[in-house]
Amino acid sequence: MGLLTYFTPMNILLVVCLIMIISMIFVVIWRCIFQCNGYYMTDIIFKSRNLILQRVKKGKSKTLIIFGNDGNVSIDNANLIIKHDFNFSIPKKQIKHLLKEQSKKADYEIVCSYFPFECQGIDNSARELAEYLNQNYSDYKIILLGHTKAAIQFAQALNYLSRSAMDVKLILVSPAFGGVISYEEAMSALNCIEKMVYRILFVPHRVDLDITKGSNFLNEIANFSKISVYDTYLIRACVIYRPFNPINNYFFHLDNKLNIEGDGVVGFREQRCPDTKWKMSFTVKTYNRNSIFMAIQLLGNHSIL
Repeated sequence: MGLLTYFTPMNILLVVCLIMIISMIFVVIWRCIFQCNGYYMTDIIFKSRNLILQRVKKGKSKTLIIFGNDGNVSIDNANLIIKHDFNFSIPKKQIKHLLKEQSKKADYEIVCSYFPFECQGIDNSARELAEYLNQNYSDYKIILLGHTKAAIQFAQALNYLSRSAMDVKLILVSPAFGGVISYEEAMSALNCIEKMVYRILFVPHRVDLDITKGSNFLNEIANFSKISVYDTYLIRACVIYRPFNPINNYFFHLDNKLNIEGDGVVGFREQRCPDTKWKMSFTVKTYNRNSIFMAIQLLGNHSIL
């Protein structure tokens, strides 16, 4: 009876949270060492205060895939990383997964896009991305694969393409069309342990503020009307409970605690843009950080890439 009393849902949750905090402390220490030692981002083809583009694969065909990473990073003049989000990484696993799912006959060029910490906003970044494509890839088939805020960046970039006849395919994974809960609102609803984890995972930056519900960008600047002009695929994610998966279940807990009703970060309803014609629409059941892997698998199964 005493053992059963000990293993209450609250005690189990506290143990899981404690394990996560200890794990994250070790990761933060490793990240700090990693950052102090420095890491050079190779093959940077464009960088400004609003946008960084890194070529990760040079293809022979005239098909370009731009992989929108939703992490923030800043590099110096020598392309040395000087600052980055806790969860930032070069998406090598995602790219490998992407290459595995693409057509064997295709030899795509793949570029990753990043938001610098100095970024003035999603609209500025989207404008510069479109200008770069206009100047360098106007005769290419372009596939924009973006996650969360990168998905919003890509949707906004359509407004600045030089001509609507450009061969563009848009794949949006968990896009925050309706915005996400504000940092302050989230912190006010969490207990002290939850706040500690949340502060590690989510640090508000300018581009993150742009996708907050009621932001000036979403209310006054964003224009997603061009989505229907192109072949656009929507992949929405919702989180479900998975035994023995603490990361997934933290997002599941967060989703319920903050009444997000989505993937733990973006609400399911907020992932859809009203009055938009989609080529195809899908739903995946997973948490926010893992939805990109499931999305790539889904795209490969339907021969969309």
